Amino acid sequence: MDSNLKELINLTVETMDKAGKLVGMEASAGKAALANLVNYLMYLSSSDGQIKPEEVRFISDVADAQIPAECMADYIRENNIYSTEFENDVPAALQFAVALDNELYKRGLNEQLDNRNLSEIIMQTFGYVGNALIGSDGDIDDNEKSDFMIYMGMMNKYIKDNLLSRNGASTGPEEVYDNSIPVPPKNGWVEAPRKA
Repeated sequence: MDSNLKELINLTVETMDKAGKLVGMEASAGKAALANLVNYLMYLSSSDGQIKPEEVRFISDVADAQIPAECMADYIRENNIYSTEFENDVPAALQFAVALDNELYKRGLNEQLDNRNLSEIIMQTFGYVGNALIGSDGDIDDNEKSDFMIYMGMMNKYIKDNLLSRNGASTGPEEVYDNSIPVPPKNGWVEAPRKA
């Protein structure tokens, strides 16, 4: 994984932790955000029907844990991650970020943060990291693009509908979609669960 992506993820986790502590959370908001991100990446990795070794390595790097492909597939199935239910379930990290952004806005404190919202940070992190994952195996499939847009669209809609200080946030880079290359051989691939 690119060191800039890892730095972005770490910064997002640290920022969420600091925000959680500001409001007296005992649990780690950063760890919750990381768990949401890992589940989202597992969702995207299932989009083309196969969890490829490059995707397993990428997700393991994000999670800071070595996750065998078979365990990942079992986890996706057991937790119904590759489903329309999952793609319509707003991540808890985004819900927390929007609630905190709204509280800061109501108190007039958002100006002190250079008008940067936690919800935008979450949105951009999911966008950049999701794009990097779907390009990690060298094969950007139409289902991956579609599922990326569905999930990012759900997050953006939540922000537009609930954030007091903005009319939505950016989904991150989209240029990765035009870089399709031929499909590599199936060696090492693990069957991914299909959407329910």
